[in-house]
Amino acid sequence: MQKNFFNTDKSRATRYHVSGKHLESLLYRGQFILGPVFADNLDGWQKLSIGTALKITAHPELSLCQRFDGSRSLTLIGYLLDPEHPLAKDSDILDELLGRYSSIQALVDATFRLGGRWLLIAQQGNHGFLFNDPMGLRQAFYTDKECTDGNLWVMSQAGMVAERLGLTMDPLARDYVKRRLSKGHTEYMWPGSSSPFREIRHLLPNHYLDLGTGRCHRFWPNEPLVPITFDEAVERLTKRLPQLVEAAANRFELVLGITAGIDSRLVLAASKSMHQQLSFVSVRQVRMQADHADLMIPANLLRKLELPHEVIHVQTRMSDAFREVYDKSVFLAHAHYGPDAEALLGHFGRTKVAVTGSGSEICRADMRLGIPFLENKPSPEFLAMVDIGGLHPFTIQNVQAWCAAAPHGGGIEFLDLYEWEQGSGNWLAMTQLEFSIAWRDIFTPFNCRDVLISLLAVPKPYRASPDCRIYHELISRLWPEVMYEPINPHKNQTRGKRHFQSIKFLARYGLARALYWGRH
Repeated sequence: MQKNFFNTDKSRATRYHVSGKHLESLLYRGQFILGPVFADNLDGWQKLSIGTALKITAHPELSLCQRFDGSRSLTLIGYLLDPEHPLAKDSDILDELLGRYSSIQALVDATFRLGGRWLLIAQQGNHGFLFNDPMGLRQAFYTDKECTDGNLWVMSQAGMVAERLGLTMDPLARDYVKRRLSKGHTEYMWPGSSSPFREIRHLLPNHYLDLGTGRCHRFWPNEPLVPITFDEAVERLTKRLPQLVEAAANRFELVLGITAGIDSRLVLAASKSMHQQLSFVSVRQVRMQADHADLMIPANLLRKLELPHEVIHVQTRMSDAFREVYDKSVFLAHAHYGPDAEALLGHFGRTKVAVTGSGSEICRADMRLGIPFLENKPSPEFLAMVDIGGLHPFTIQNVQAWCAAAPHGGGIEFLDLYEWEQGSGNWLAMTQLEFSIAWRDIFTPFNCRDVLISLLAVPKPYRASPDCRIYHELISRLWPEVMYEPINPHKNQTRGKRHFQSIKFLARYGLARALYWGRH
């Protein structure tokens, strides 16, 4: 059923409350629309022009910054962090980038050390282009100009302009989501560069969008990834990760979400010099037992470190008022994250920036199942099955298109690039947008190209799960005491169990592939 995305009925919205706060301001929080004209029916939203041809309409609480240098301009949506200048503001960082903006590639290269969650629009004369942070977490969808009367629209999520342009959902995409939900699967994503609408595409990480032609181009990897030694990577990262946390702590009030996992533990270790400025939280979801490792281990660890620890209890379902705004804000938002978002909103009231260890999976080779003949030259069917969750014409077609366009070689393993551009660039980006309703913003220290490249350039045995040797070494250098408690003891598997899981997947994969090709 088509949603009315631009209905901002204030008389109704002001009746919604969460912990006494109005929900009106939550609608489409953290989102924007870029197009030939300002979006109407969005009262109180920011309006900013880029030259004479482009107009940004942005949520009142979304950070915008624009700087000029003669005929050149840079416009920032979101926030940037400079680890080498931790007190620098967005305007300071944009001024430095303008000085290095001699070409598209030069500007992209100048962002390699930067962190944050951002989207950058560069304009030089009549030529403009757009690209986003390394993982694509400040995500952008864009229209096919040939399907929209020659006009280019860019937006935070596809539903932002679907109703405005009179678009209907792609029947294949609708059937894909319907089947996932009917089988009890709560996770789904838009594979490749797809969206729920045929006329709208997703800008993937490592790509820029030409704002004149409306065409997308890959900018990375543009040269072979140069291998580095284990010690060199550790030296780089023990410096860069704490710098990123310091820059974020100077800008925001931070709360670190901590579990029993290795990623949040490394982020905690990188926060040592700033730990007094952070809050620490774990979320107890509805089906979690009180003694779950993701609750008990953080509690025990933070008690030993003499740090405060809060546990947020999630209700079984969203309140009706919150659900309406949550569902309306992001087209086909994941319903099972709604109660978490409402609990966090009620507790922190959007005063904090969440710090997460998300995206680290890119470097930990988590997609490896120990099946070399499938993983060395992965097929679209294998990728759809292992990462998206099943075989369907919608997933297969879009994963095939991504595989055909993706570079083979260049020093980065194909599965690592897939996890980067699909796992983080699609699924993680969408879930972070859904949680924008609860947080002031979200900070992911791994969302820095220097960090990702430094980890990926290390030989795989040093970074791959379950050992994650470089992660353990980094923690021991940064703050060894955070290893007082074990990492994911509830997930530890013997070699025999891992072999069994691989055999089990092979059986499922073989059956699903046979059934799929039997029907198609």
